[in-house]
Amino acid sequence: MNEHQLGRLAEVIRFCVANLPEQDRAARIAYCRATGEHGVRVLRDAGDVEVRWGGQRLAVVPLDALDATGDLIAGQYIPVQVPDSPAAAAAFEALVTPLRQADPAALLRVREQLVDDLNGALDDAAATPAAALVRATRPLGREGQVALLGWIDRRLTDTPPDGGPPAAA
Repeated sequence: MNEHQLGRLAEVIRFCVANLPEQDRAARIAYCRATGEHGVRVLRDAGDVEVRWGGQRLAVVPLDALDATGDLIAGQYIPVQVPDSPAAAAAFEALVTPLRQADPAALLRVREQLVDDLNGALDDAAATPAAALVRATRPLGREGQVALLGWIDRRLTDTPPDGGPPAAA
C-alpha cells in the first residue's frame, strides 16, 4: 500500500474505533491483553481491505475508496449485536425479516443505498424497493442503520464450514 492509501486507511480505523460502544471497546482491549495480539490486522483481497482488531472485524473498505481523493466513506463498523432496547430490536427484526430470503444481488443494492443514506447521499425520490427499505430504517437512527449494515455484511460473507454459498437462513 502506498502512503496515500495508508493515510486513508488510518482515517477509517480512527473513525471505527471512535464509534465503538464502550463495552465492545473494552472487550477488544481485553482480548488483546489476553492474547498478546496488540494492534490491528489488515487483510487484503482482490477488492477489499478488512481491518480486524481485538479478534473481530472492525471495518471493510473497498480498495478503490483508498485510492480515491474525494470524500472517504468512513468504514463500516460491524456491530456485535442488534440494538438493545426491546422496541429497537423489534423494529430491527421487522426490517431484517424480508431480507432473510433476499438474494445476494438484492442485499448488495440495499447495502449500497444504506451506505448512501448514512453518508447523506440517498436520493429521497428514488422509488426502488431498496431505497424504500432504507428510508424505513431512519427511525432506528444511525446506530440501527449501522447494525443493519453489519447484518447485511455478515449475511453476504458468512459461509458454511464446507465452503459453499452464503447461508440462506
